[in-house]
Amino acid sequence: MITTAQIMVQLMNEQRYEETVWTMERVLMDGGSVSLELVDQLPKTWTCKSALLLQLQGEHCAHKGELAEAYALLKQAVQGFARMGLQLMMLNSMAQLAAVCLRIGEWQDAQTLLSFLHMEFERKETFVGGKVLHVLARGSYLIDALEGEVSAYKEAEALFIQAGTDLCCMQLYVDRLMDQLAVVSELELERIGIYVEQKSRLDPALFTWGQFINGLVHSRREQWEQAVTAYCNVNSDELSYEYAALFLIQRMEAELLGAREIDDSLWSQLNRLEAVLSSDMPIQLQICGIRYLQARWQGSHMDAEQLQVKLQAWMELVNHPAHSAWLAQWERRWESRLRVQSATKSNTARSWNISCFGTLTFTNADIEVKNVKWKRKKALELFVYLLIQPDLSAPKERAMEVLLQQVDANKMNNQLYVIIHQLKQTLKQELQMESAIVIKDGTLSINSQLLGQVDLVNYHNLIRMGDQAWGSDYELAIDCYNQARQLYGDLIPELNYVDWLDAYRESLVEKQVGVLRKLSLYYSNQDKRELAEVYYSQWIETRPLEEEGYQALIEFLLSTGRQYEARRWYSKWEQVCRQELGWVPLSEMSKMVVSINPSGDVEDERI
Repeated sequence: MITTAQIMVQLMNEQRYEETVWTMERVLMDGGSVSLELVDQLPKTWTCKSALLLQLQGEHCAHKGELAEAYALLKQAVQGFARMGLQLMMLNSMAQLAAVCLRIGEWQDAQTLLSFLHMEFERKETFVGGKVLHVLARGSYLIDALEGEVSAYKEAEALFIQAGTDLCCMQLYVDRLMDQLAVVSELELERIGIYVEQKSRLDPALFTWGQFINGLVHSRREQWEQAVTAYCNVNSDELSYEYAALFLIQRMEAELLGAREIDDSLWSQLNRLEAVLSSDMPIQLQICGIRYLQARWQGSHMDAEQLQVKLQAWMELVNHPAHSAWLAQWERRWESRLRVQSATKSNTARSWNISCFGTLTFTNADIEVKNVKWKRKKALELFVYLLIQPDLSAPKERAMEVLLQQVDANKMNNQLYVIIHQLKQTLKQELQMESAIVIKDGTLSINSQLLGQVDLVNYHNLIRMGDQAWGSDYELAIDCYNQARQLYGDLIPELNYVDWLDAYRESLVEKQVGVLRKLSLYYSNQDKRELAEVYYSQWIETRPLEEEGYQALIEFLLSTGRQYEARRWYSKWEQVCRQELGWVPLSEMSKMVVSINPSGDVEDERI
């Protein structure tokens, strides 16, 4: 007997699109499923005629993290259901559209949709499903209905349980447990834990969700070890992109609060999700938040300060009170941790993390030291010179030649020992670093046992790992390059007019340009235009007086049909040439850029 799926394939092959759409709609109305691959094969003119198919595609795009596409499709679906007078379906589509609006920052649309849904719910004349109540609970802050948030969550839960939509119920529990404003009693935590455990046993497909929720329950109770154990059983591949990102953030937070080191593989996963969900504002905020927590936890005060500014900017943009509550809760936990550390910390020698990008900064847990009182500039120069050497060491003769540049070897030798003595004294007095500089077999070195992380060393290691992976494991390479890119900055700007250091800075610029060149190329080939353009722009910022970056960006913009932007960037390069370099750019680049008339057509004239 021929199945309905086979009938749909046959109708599609025969190009009987109207009957195909009608059959698909009937299956969906009966609670069945339709292959998205088959739906995508339909001409758009036919897909756009079916609100049900638009809703199906929009829901799938939201699941994959393609939020701009989901927004457009669900908006059309809402309009289609409204024209047909299908109230319940229209409300469900509006709920899905409102959820997407909350993610992409379309606050006006979200507020309008939520207000309408809330009004329909309050009227009690029309049945509203669990999805409507779920999104009302998530967006209650936007329509001044926070007092109804708990009841909306509970009524949505009851409707999901009644309808047997266990997955929707699991997603609701995740959202509620992660909402810092949602009050969840100990009795409710216990009830939720028992319920998801039972459902997970009955349906193996829900196991990952059950473990995720179990971890959230332990996190609510601040039982970090138990939370991490539960999170370790979660397979994030079984979650949508949104919930996979939320899971990773929760797991990382639990590991930080449980005083654990976060595995590099988790950062790699989060970096990939961050790129995929670049338009998801709440997710971007929370990823920034976890980076801020990591910086605070590691004592990277300079990074923490920069991330705190970025985090505050995100919080103002998203303007959700739950995020402020989360940050306040975390600050409370942070202060508690510091008190415990202060009570148990011994007076043993400290291990210092060193930030070379930006002002030279030494950090250890809750202590940060900038502006070290170097007895003389040459002592600082020697310390920095050793920091940039492989293994933090260099032959004594080479150090003398570079730092002192004198003819008389005896004078240089005496001066070097004076500098070493002053450097040792400074490190001991300012940072309590005993025997920080070691002289052995004609080699000068920094005692690495007194050092923790050095951002400059990490920068070189990440680029080396990226170069090794490039060509065989692009995802790993891109992850390494992205981490290195974020570390980069002005190298010890307080140490100016030092020839050997300026030459080293120049080599770092070349490395950074190489990283940005590969990132730009990779994301161009992946057709991720926004990310590619970001890295092309950073390339130009890093080398503003070199033609290569401008040419690469212009070629990219032209390849994507964006002639106006290409012309604008060429004009910038032309201005740089005239004002900064004092010459007119060569004609090779100008030949690539064509002028555009107001109608958008390409003219024959060349620049």
